[in-house]
Amino acid sequence: MNSGGAFWKTVRAEDALLRSFWKNFPCWSCGQPPGNDFNPVDYSHVLTIGAGRPDAWFNGTPQCRRCHTAFENNRLEFIDAHPKFWNRLRLMGWKIEIFVGKRRLWHPYLEGAQ
Repeated sequence: MNSGGAFWKTVRAEDALLRSFWKNFPCWSCGQPPGNDFNPVDYSHVLTIGAGRPDAWFNGTPQCRRCHTAFENNRLEFIDAHPKFWNRLRLMGWKIEIFVGKRRLWHPYLEGAQ
């Protein structure tokens, strides 16, 4: 923790490689091109690594910060509103399944997803 109370994120080698790869792509949700200082395109995890999900090729996409925030607030609602984004996730192997009566994101490389 720094003196301001903020936590520093540890950037893993694979995470850094994925970030450098995706930073040149437009936002997969709205099409925002890279290089916009006011709404930059970042590497976004489909399912958070903080919840124990992998930092792997299939678990990341380029998203502008506006879309990234909206996606993290409600992933399934965001997917419903952005069919092009969902089509790209499907091409990467993502599925929406019903689990215990609720929809959830799932990928074949995961044992379980939220």
